[in-house]
Amino acid sequence: MKSHTERLINLVAYLLNSRVSVSWEIIRKQMQGYEKASDSTALRMFERDKAELKEIGVPISYDGEGYSISKEHYYLPELNLTPDEMFLLQICSQSLKKTPGFNRIPEVTSVVHKAMFDACDLFPSDYAQAMEKNYILNFSLGTDTEKVSKLVKTLFDAIFKRKCVFMQYYSIGEDKKGSRTVEPYSLLIRKGIWYLVGKDIAKKDMRVYKLIRISKISVNKKSPEKPDFTVPKDFKIKDYLGKRAWELSNTDGTIEVKVKYSSDISWWVKENFSDRNEVQMNSDGSCIIKFKVNTIDSLIRWIMRIGEKAEILSPKYVRDEIKNAFTEILKKY
Repeated sequence: MKSHTERLINLVAYLLNSRVSVSWEIIRKQMQGYEKASDSTALRMFERDKAELKEIGVPISYDGEGYSISKEHYYLPELNLTPDEMFLLQICSQSLKKTPGFNRIPEVTSVVHKAMFDACDLFPSDYAQAMEKNYILNFSLGTDTEKVSKLVKTLFDAIFKRKCVFMQYYSIGEDKKGSRTVEPYSLLIRKGIWYLVGKDIAKKDMRVYKLIRISKISVNKKSPEKPDFTVPKDFKIKDYLGKRAWELSNTDGTIEVKVKYSSDISWWVKENFSDRNEVQMNSDGSCIIKFKVNTIDSLIRWIMRIGEKAEILSPKYVRDEIKNAFTEILKKY
């Protein structure tokens, strides 16, 4: 894999430094990695390399005679950050240090420092003024950070190489661990919690997995240089970013949970949740909303924060779960 990565980097550098487009024949002769392979093998390697680079955003183009990479489209424009934007960038980098599973702190720190150095027109007084206008929000989660960090690294590699993963996953709905074979498409983080988005091979459907529920994981070792799958063209990770915590993981199966909200917050419920849920307004000002829920524990935690202003009407076992949760809290406190 090292030689493969080096070949990709060398190809980008070679095309960026070329003043004119370069034909495949010249690339094959001058670049290490292609020159020793047979004609058909070298061409397949080149086509695969081009596809991978284009997938990550490298603008390789063909003008009918050869290949090139436009410096104008490859390099990012200069950043003109305001004091507020600079300070928020610092806040984000600091928040990542408290994010379970995030193991790219040195890289992020380096990028932020470079951005600060380039923003030579910003002065300490500007940062002080920006600090007064923003709030720093920290959070602490009782998760196994080292475990999640290793999972994130393993999954990042599998996603990049497009290799299937085999894992043991705990399903709350079934209350047991089960084996999963997954095509990993992407990772996302929401409120400090990492999720894997991918296709469950057995169920032939998209699934979202919470990393803290994965107990064992391994990557398919067969044909390490060959991808196991192709990410669908219509897959967009942004389609999952806007979802709420109880909508993300559908590994437990989707159920309908009916919740009643008191009149003093019903307007807020309707305004924030009517886009994807059925809301019934009552004559007394209260409302009843039907949630499509994939992860029960996430919905329960959210409803518990609202307290007596929310009441689960159905199903009964979810109502019993939240009742038991409050009972345990009263016992402890």
